[in-house]
Amino acid sequence: DIVCSALSSIVQTAVLGILMVVGVNLNLERNEAKGYLCFEMPTDISTEQKHDCNIILNTMLCGISDLREGYSDFIELEVK
Repeated sequence: DIVCSALSSIVQTAVLGILMVVGVNLNLERNEAKGYLCFEMPTDISTEQKHDCNIILNTMLCGISDLREGYSDFIELEVK
């Protein structure tokens, strides 16, 4: 499904950015069969890393929110 693929690309790109560009090792849990991905930021990162992660995460949220506007029947968004 195209919506699932788009959503997956947004989230996975954000995770890759945090892991590979910012250099933060996330606590990551995923279940590809169920389409589930959960990650937590570690608490022992620098102020600069927090800033960079926040930029990536806010960009991810913008992308998901925009996608959800067009496909609200298929996307449930919960921010904690």
